[in-house]
Order: sequence, then structure tokens, then C-alpha cells
Amino acid sequence: MSFSRGEWAKEKSEIALALGNGECGGGYGEAILILCATISAMAAEAWPGRFNDRKRFIEIVVRFSKTSELPTTISVPLLLQKIEAEKRKQDSAALKKASLNFPYARILLGKEVDHSEKEILQVCPKLPLKKMRDHSYANLLYTLIRSPYSHQYFPDEDASPFPMTMDKSAGVSYANRLDAANPSKGYRHLICFHLPWLAELAINLGQEVDAATLSFPLKPPKRWWADG
Repeated sequence: MSFSRGEWAKEKSEIALALGNGECGGGYGEAILILCATISAMAAEAWPGRFNDRKRFIEIVVRFSKTSELPTTISVPLLLQKIEAEKRKQDSAALKKASLNFPYARILLGKEVDHSEKEILQVCPKLPLKKMRDHSYANLLYTLIRSPYSHQYFPDEDASPFPMTMDKSAGVSYANRLDAANPSKGYRHLICFHLPWLAELAINLGQEVDAATLSFPLKPPKRWWADG
């Protein structure tokens, strides 16, 4: 019987979810390490080699995922925080009015506030594609979660390990944190990737990759999706 990456990813996901639920003293961090390593392993099989780990991680989830909340989705709260820091007043005002016209303390769900590149460009037509993709779920999963947990066993300061809702249909939610250095500015939003969504992503990728492995390894793209 040929090796099934879908079954393998399912087995790893079941272990991760059990740890995430507290079995064997586990938690979010242990689950993240397994789920992200599972995705990284398939990305390394697709594009072997060194010095492209982030780009191939992003590429495989973008190219092969068919989950309900797509990895190409742009995190509007984190994108807004970035362009506000850059003092892009016109873009920040337009984006806030279109997607984040809520009280600061409201708990936000990704499916309520996050959008596709096309939708954001309708509001901010001059926003660079690379900047948007830097705030895609695919890139944020790697830069705020996968990499920090691998190197420091803790998420980036713009991410949270604590889901803000019991809604099982939600794959992403945002924690609100008061900016102690600038309390007058209100809350910062921290993204949380829910473990069931990540497990679904890993399993889905395994199933899709199974159908493509005859052509592995793949030729590196002339331009990786992450590069815009």
C-alpha cells in the first residue's frame, strides 16, 4: 500500500488536538509544533532545499488548501495596525470604515472582519500587493506562530494562543490587548489561529498533496506567492 499523506496528516492532527485539549499535560504550543511541522514536512517534499522554508510553507498552503477560511485571506486588524504605524492616513481611514467600524473592546472573528485581496483593493486600490500578502493568514501563521514557537516556544507579540470564541465554525479570532505604552489609542488586536482549523488545514493539505506527488519535487516558482 502506498504511503498516504492524508492519513499521516490526520494521525498527526489527532495527536495535536489531544495535546491541545490538555492530554499528557499538553496545550496550544505542543499542538502548534506538531501541526506546523506536518505542513512544513509536506512543503519540504514539494520544494526541497535550503533557505526557502517560509516561502514554501506559504506556497503549499496557498496552492493546495481548500479550507473554509482560506490561507489567502488578509487579516484586516493586523494590516490596519501596520498601515497606521506607517501613517498611511487615507488607507487606514478607508479600511477602518469598511471593515473595523466597531467599538475597540468588541471580540472580532476572522470571518466577520477579514477579506480577500480583491475586496481590500476595492477599498485601498493603491495598497501594495506584497504588503497585503504579508498580512495573509498563510504568512502570519508562519511568522507569528510557526517560527516563534519553533525558536522560543511562544507566539509573536501580535498573536495569541487563546481563542476568543466557542464558535466551532470560527477558524480565526482576535484578542484585545490594551497598549500600555499608548493607552489613549485603545486596544491592539492579536490574532489567534484555532487548533481545529489548523488541523483541518493540515489534513486537507495531505489529501491534496497525495494527488500531486507524482510530479514531486516541484520546480520552484519564478515568483513565490509570498513575494507578491
